[in-house]
Parts: sequence; C-alpha cells; structure tokens
Amino acid sequence: MEQVDGVEKVGKYINNWNKCLEQKDLTGMNREYNKIKKKLENLLPIENTIQEARSIENIQTLIKNKGNTLENISEDELKLAKII
Repeated sequence: MEQVDGVEKVGKYINNWNKCLEQKDLTGMNREYNKIKKKLENLLPIENTIQEARSIENIQTLIKNKGNTLENISEDELKLAKII
C-alpha cells in the first residue's frame, strides 16, 4: 500500500509542478520537485522490479518468436532482450 500511496502522491506533485510551470512560479516548481525527488527515493525498488519484469517479458517474447526453444537463440540476442 505504501508504494501505491507513493505513486499517487508523485502524480499529485507532478500535476502541482505543471501548474506552477504554467504560472511561472519557480519557487513552487522547486518545492514540488523536491517532494517528487523525495518520494522517488522510496519508489526506486518498484522501478527495479518493473524493469526486471519487462526484461523477462522481452525474453519470453523472443523465445516465442524463435519457435518456443532456447536452442535458436544466440547469447547476443539474449543479452539484448535483457537490456531493452
């Protein structure tokens, strides 16, 4: 729940920052940016989890496209699928 709350708050801070930008309120922009930065520190673990899940998704897609076998996949293709 803490992660969900954090994501929601970052969304709110982003909206506030955009409003400050429209109003050319640099003080407000800095205030909201600092809030965003602080929350993002707590959300970093979820970002890593999402990146790992995307990597797995890419590898699974590669396997499927190569005939559902690992034998047709080169090491370079596997490394690239992990990176993308």
